[in-house]
Amino acid sequence: MKKILFTTLLASSALLIFAKPANAEEVGSMESDLGIRFDTDGPVQPGPGPFKDNLALVWTPSKFDFGRQAATANIATYSNTVAGDQYIVVNDDRQGTETGEEGAKVVTTSAWKVTASLSKLVSKDSSATELPSKLTFTLGDAQSYNIGEVDPDTNDFLPNPIEGNLGTLADPNNICLLYTSRCV
Repeated sequence: MKKILFTTLLASSALLIFAKPANAEEVGSMESDLGIRFDTDGPVQPGPGPFKDNLALVWTPSKFDFGRQAATANIATYSNTVAGDQYIVVNDDRQGTETGEEGAKVVTTSAWKVTASLSKLVSKDSSATELPSKLTFTLGDAQSYNIGEVDPDTNDFLPNPIEGNLGTLADPNNICLLYTSRCV
């Protein structure tokens, strides 16, 4: 048994000594794009807080994604590929200032507005040419939102999910929807 093992090892060594390495000649090469993106849990993302006794964004759209499109020289329309409804939810439970005469109590807080901005759409090559573009949104009516209960550990709201916590506004005449240039 030892002789067979020794003979096999000796033959294998001889083959390795006299073997010529094989080299493949490179004919050409190509590159492929590679990317990875980690999506959020849904079409909206929570704001950072704190929410209680503050004016705060509770939920905002997580992203707008128009997919990967083929280049075209013509005018083209692309739709947002994010599944589900996207909301902007604002919580305003600031403590107001009390004013009034002879026992009349009036609580007031300052008005607020939400403004969104979009950076310029530019090409990715070295020229950084600005590309003509326009975003169009179809917005629904403003609704109320039940933010949830106060967490005793943090003394802040734990925001409810949007689904199942929307309702009709108590005073819809107090909201001005600037995106349509009308007040409701």
